[in-house]
Amino acid sequence: MTSKVIAVDLDDTLVKTDMLYESFLHAVKRNPLVLFLVIAWLFTGKAYLKYRLSSYFNFDPSILPYNTELLSWLKAEKQGGAKIYLVSASDEKIVGAIAQSAGIFDGFYGTTLERGNLSGARKAELLNKKFGEKKYVYVGNDTVDIPIFGQAESAVAVGTEKSIARLKKQADLAKTFVIEKNRFKSILKMARIHQWVKNLLIFVPIIPARHFFNIGDWGTLVLAFFSFSFTASFVYILNDLMDLGNDRRNETKKHRPLASGSVSIKLGLFFLPVFLLAGIVLGSFVSAGFLACLAIYFVVTTLYSFRLKKIAVIDCMLLGFLYTFRMVSGIVAISVPISLWFVSFSFLIFFSLAGVKRLSELHNLKAAGKVKTSGRAYTTEDIDFISESVMASGFASVVLFILYVNAEAVANHFENTSFAYSCTPVLLYWILHVSLKARRGEMNEDPVLYAIRDPISLTAGILFTVLFACSVVSF
Repeated sequence: MTSKVIAVDLDDTLVKTDMLYESFLHAVKRNPLVLFLVIAWLFTGKAYLKYRLSSYFNFDPSILPYNTELLSWLKAEKQGGAKIYLVSASDEKIVGAIAQSAGIFDGFYGTTLERGNLSGARKAELLNKKFGEKKYVYVGNDTVDIPIFGQAESAVAVGTEKSIARLKKQADLAKTFVIEKNRFKSILKMARIHQWVKNLLIFVPIIPARHFFNIGDWGTLVLAFFSFSFTASFVYILNDLMDLGNDRRNETKKHRPLASGSVSIKLGLFFLPVFLLAGIVLGSFVSAGFLACLAIYFVVTTLYSFRLKKIAVIDCMLLGFLYTFRMVSGIVAISVPISLWFVSFSFLIFFSLAGVKRLSELHNLKAAGKVKTSGRAYTTEDIDFISESVMASGFASVVLFILYVNAEAVANHFENTSFAYSCTPVLLYWILHVSLKARRGEMNEDPVLYAIRDPISLTAGILFTVLFACSVVSF
């Protein structure tokens, strides 16, 4: 009795990603010049392009976002005696590594320089030659697989309801695996719209500058906010694209849209220039000085994403700088004087919050039985050091806030100094509250998200804002 043969496609079928784009990103990360070389390689042919990109690609197949439902079905078929082969247009070196890691495949075939790009009719020809026409089940996901579906014994399709509906119009499908996707929601999550709350710091300078009732300044800051937010989303997407491997090893970050495959790398690359262009266009309506701030933010965050986040302490200092720089950008946008006391206070409190983020990551890491962070320079042995740094910088920020209030009081910039001084215990309590939660490992990895959801943090934030506003507004 002849065993049942199942030929399985790889990209967007067995795994929820495209290995061509995966290898491209890995190559660019290792050598940015690849951005220019890919055009020349593509002119030589797709097979050559995939071959060259695969030479840069050193990856861990076990962390890829697999289609678990399909994988479970394949394992059941394997136990029933089926012979399963991984057949893909990806470079054969990549296909082989994944086939070996999965442990259920009896063989594999991929694109080689000799074979050419193993897709569509060429793949159908290979399958017919190896197994015989109508002698195998084919599992695919795209219209390029239609020629193979027609020559297979039966066809199995993987994809969204919409893509499967398209395939059903052109091929008889024996079985389908529907991947549920909310593309709009996933794109918003990829852009980290919830992180835009950080950019509300741009509005902070309007309070101490006593421009609270200046409608023109509010309009300028709204433009600055969206300009900064779109640029920040560009950086978030770029960071996620360049850090797919490390994110997939992280218990929390592996659920991010790009890492999990709920948003394709291709779509992520499409939105990169869209968000960057939107940020620049909106920024151009603010001022040339603000555009310069935007450029500095872009350069620093890009350096952070590619290299500096891997250096212990420097990463926290840069995060503190970037938070503070949002307020400085607001100051530049509405052209008000800069208080060095206020800027120094801001840097220290945001450095403390960056430390809180690292502390919570390390607690989660320790709870998972791991020692070292992936893509970072910290180990669980650093928990006490970071905890002490968080407390020290938090206390120092409170001292600087008092000095700032005192300096502004002497200069008569406050209408009601007592309200400003009343902010101090609120600030101190919140710093201690957040530090305690992080030290106990009771905080989400992102302190901003925690603060939004935590009733105590929200109450403290509202109270602080009201008291500070009262200190500069004349009654």
